[in-house]
Amino acid sequence: MASSMQERRVANNFDLIRLAAALGVLFSHAFQLSEGNYRSEPVWQIGAHQTTIGRLAVIVFFIVSGYLITASFQRRPDAARFCLARALRLLPGLAAMLLLVALLAGPALSTVGLRDYLADPQTHRFVVGNLLVFGYQEWLPGLFAANPLPRVVAGSLWTLAYEAGCYGAVLALGLAGLLRRGPVLALYLGLLVANKLWLGGEWVQLGSFFAGGAVMQLWAVPLRAGVAWGCAALLAASVAITGFPVAAATAGVYLVIYLALATRPVALRFGDLSYGTYIYGFPVQQAATMLLGAAASWWSNFLVSLPVVLALAWMSWHWVEAPALALRPWLERRLPPAPGRVALGKPPAA
Repeated sequence: MASSMQERRVANNFDLIRLAAALGVLFSHAFQLSEGNYRSEPVWQIGAHQTTIGRLAVIVFFIVSGYLITASFQRRPDAARFCLARALRLLPGLAAMLLLVALLAGPALSTVGLRDYLADPQTHRFVVGNLLVFGYQEWLPGLFAANPLPRVVAGSLWTLAYEAGCYGAVLALGLAGLLRRGPVLALYLGLLVANKLWLGGEWVQLGSFFAGGAVMQLWAVPLRAGVAWGCAALLAASVAITGFPVAAATAGVYLVIYLALATRPVALRFGDLSYGTYIYGFPVQQAATMLLGAAASWWSNFLVSLPVVLALAWMSWHWVEAPALALRPWLERRLPPAPGRVALGKPPAA
């Protein structure tokens, strides 16, 4: 879900893929938030209840992050600068969203009086806990209690703790001199085995997708159209039959990186709207469900929410995220000098 400005200047389709994934989350959540479940969501119906379009999108985010974040540390193996880059990408946009939802949308839509709403400790926990990434908070006082999926305000934010944990794993491996082909491949294979055995829950599943992206980066796996088509067929078969988690962490990883690097680049001239779309989508869709009332359906929710979410994502990128990223050189100059570059593996391909 996150990358540096330097990473985005390379001619590839990572921005396009992330935006498509964010829109997939929006589409998938339209079913859950208007109907209270995923029973009529297309991929959930045809996929033996293994996954949804939204889950596929989250997988794509983790694969892309694994590839790019590994490349980022390889380029600049310095802990302070790595952490600064990740914080600037995740936190400013998230902080703006949390404040906007908690202090503007919340009081306007809550069934609780303004004084009680602002005095409720949960209002503060919602902002602070979610901003700390590992303290995910779902609800705000008096908000969306009568919706089909009651009370949940920012349901997409649950993935941020797992993504930040994967960043921490890259940092730890890099500082230990283990962000190399052999150790990362061994970790990846271990996660695949645990994934197959349904061990470790979300940490194993999401970690396997992230590690797959890292392996693609470190091993510079050749990208061929025939292999990509085979991976697409295998992934589609796994959705329709069984074995989707492991297929997504293998064939899905190859397919995503192939589409990002081996297809004609498409420039997004309106900015990188993927992160804003992802974090604003859920609260906007919950508000749309509340305001539509009995008229709420998955298609009305999606059509009403889409332009609002894209407008907020555009403002988030141009007014918050990009200006925050522009501060990176100035902030880096105030950090201690970076240590000399250490050879940690094959230079990144992108």
